[in-house]
Amino acid sequence: MLKIDAQTQIVGIVGWPLQHSFSPSMQNAAFAHVGLNWVYLAFPFPPHYLEEAIRGLRALGVRGFNVTAPYKQAIFRYLDEVSEVAKVLGAVNTVMVREDPANGKRWLYGDNTDVEGFLEATSSYLEQVPHEHAVILGTGGAARAVAYALCKIGFRAVSFVARHLERGQTLLKEIERWDFRTIFDLILFQDVNWLAWAEDVSLLINATPLGTWPEVNV
Repeated sequence: MLKIDAQTQIVGIVGWPLQHSFSPSMQNAAFAHVGLNWVYLAFPFPPHYLEEAIRGLRALGVRGFNVTAPYKQAIFRYLDEVSEVAKVLGAVNTVMVREDPANGKRWLYGDNTDVEGFLEATSSYLEQVPHEHAVILGTGGAARAVAYALCKIGFRAVSFVARHLERGQTLLKEIERWDFRTIFDLILFQDVNWLAWAEDVSLLINATPLGTWPEVNV
């Protein structure tokens, strides 16, 4: 049973909405398993409260928090420091609240764990497939992180399948500054020749919201 006292360390997740999130259940079960006096809470708030909410979390001494939609990009302006990978991906999904014991000053450090998380979760599978041509469905933050991960492990080519041309073109411009030899291209969903890709593609990744809450039955 979760016991909360004056020594309990608080962490959580910020986003809007959050009623579908399994993060509190998962993280609190992990804390209980390893015997940490920590609690993980959901902090839902609408976008017009973002600045006030972040100031409040800092002031209250929350140890850190995860960031989900729609705040992964918007939160940048309220952070004191950001990791290089978060800058490259243009998104933050984890914020650590650091404190100077000498004066009690707190500052916010933003990071992005999507790249390493994807590689760790799929490493055994990725070892079995040729690092040749990968296709990513989607052009959002998840697609960007997966593409970066595939570049890190040496995929020769990555194709993005987009529903919206402008958003896809924006993504291609952003990843031009990545220091990899990977070849990128963009294809609109309605123009995909799936049969032609059948033998050419070694990996297919769904990085779209399809099937996520609230459209879980799509």
